[in-house]
Amino acid sequence: GLGIFLAALRWRSILDGIGIALSFHRVLRIVFIGLIFNQALPSSIGGDAMRAWQIHRVVASMGLAFRSIVLDRLAGFAGLVLLVMAAVFLLPRLAEKSTAPVAAMGDAMMGAALAAMAGFALLLIFDRLPLAFLGARAQKTLARIAVEGRQLLLTSWRAPYVLGLSCLV
Repeated sequence: GLGIFLAALRWRSILDGIGIALSFHRVLRIVFIGLIFNQALPSSIGGDAMRAWQIHRVVASMGLAFRSIVLDRLAGFAGLVLLVMAAVFLLPRLAEKSTAPVAAMGDAMMGAALAAMAGFALLLIFDRLPLAFLGARAQKTLARIAVEGRQLLLTSWRAPYVLGLSCLV
């Protein structure tokens, strides 16, 4: 219920940030269409493909539509990493007595969160890396995702809004 509404708000902000202006009602409708396909197909990729197709069909190139989905997924992932990091700090306080297993779990969670942040940072600087082993098309797509990701999640007023929605979802 509420998570779907918040996810649609997040995606609408991302769409707007990359130049796709749609009403919230339209975005929410597309999110619901994607959810129907998620139920009918074995993974969420079908729903994402349908969301990208709907955006492509209405207003944007397929590349831009695809990147909007990737950026939405990255924003969701960033929110999850932020929640894990918050949990690491709250974990000892939630346990009555900080025990070795609780401390070890906190260390493992923090390690995973830091690794995820490193991967996220690497993706955001992808356009600045010398990666000749990738094909030109893949390199161009990932470079655009890096540039748009930095704009949306690091340098825009949308960043706290999008990340906050990601945590709430």
